[in-house]
Amino acid sequence: METNLHKSAVNFDAETHSYEYKGKSLLGVTPIVGWVFNDTYDGIPADVLKRAAEHGSAVHKACELYDSAGVMMPDYENEVSAYQRMKNDAGVETLCNEYLVDMTSREYGIASSIDVVFREKDGRYPLADIKTTSAIHIQNVTLQLSIYAMMFEVCNPDKTAGEL
Repeated sequence: METNLHKSAVNFDAETHSYEYKGKSLLGVTPIVGWVFNDTYDGIPADVLKRAAEHGSAVHKACELYDSAGVMMPDYENEVSAYQRMKNDAGVETLCNEYLVDMTSREYGIASSIDVVFREKDGRYPLADIKTTSAIHIQNVTLQLSIYAMMFEVCNPDKTAGEL
């Protein structure tokens, strides 16, 4: 999708889920949230967390495919339909998926991809993160999306993040 948003010079390696800029490794937002809320997944077995992460990644890809090409992946029809209902209820339309933002211009070593940036609404750009957890961890998501909003505005100084 063509956007009028700043294009980051950060390199993202999807296989290792790592960020690099000018030979320097950057920290993602997820580890920061995990550091602040380090007990969120205490007591959950590693194999359960791994399966949940794999499912979440697949749902992300299915939602992105639907947004970009209108293709519904049969194995994820329920999740993508719920995502579409949420968008319809909120009155938003996707501008881009996996929008890479960074703080390299401020000498911070942080980068991350925002799951969804919605088209401008009321002069602002709503941001979203797709979650597939059994419960929404409000504090974690609030911190994550607040950091994304700050990074979005640093990368796009003429734009304002909207609802999170």
